[in-house]
Amino acid sequence: MGRQAKLRQQRKQSSRSAVPPEVQSADSAPSKPKSAIAQFLKRLNPFSTETEDLSWLEEENSIEENNRRASAIARESYPTHKRGFVLAVESPEGTPRLEYLPRRTLEPTLRQYGVSPSERKAIADLVKSYDPQDSFVVVYCDLDKSITASTCLLSPE
Repeated sequence: MGRQAKLRQQRKQSSRSAVPPEVQSADSAPSKPKSAIAQFLKRLNPFSTETEDLSWLEEENSIEENNRRASAIARESYPTHKRGFVLAVESPEGTPRLEYLPRRTLEPTLRQYGVSPSERKAIADLVKSYDPQDSFVVVYCDLDKSITASTCLLSPE
């Protein structure tokens, strides 16, 4: 039997054993949507009977709340301290400690956390170049003492 004949035989056997989708039972569990858009649309379905894990929503709300807090601190502190940065230090409880520090304290603060000279310069450039009318710089220190810095937009008052 040649290769083509074997393939035809395998296809014929698999088509006999496969159950067409129309014949499947109605109580079989629906498959989870694969794409991100399908998952998002599934979350919006008000008639869904499945219970979903909503921890992603809590995280999103927490991030927004921390951004509002950091924005308020930056907005209130800039007139007094002028150019500076918000230091966000992660705590085991989950809510980071936020404080606005003037630019002159950047170098000693970063050195205290063991940040390399090239990274200190890059963060100093961020602090030097941000526009205080619509943004601020956050220097984030996690529980492992690793540092991340970024420029963030001020949230609306």
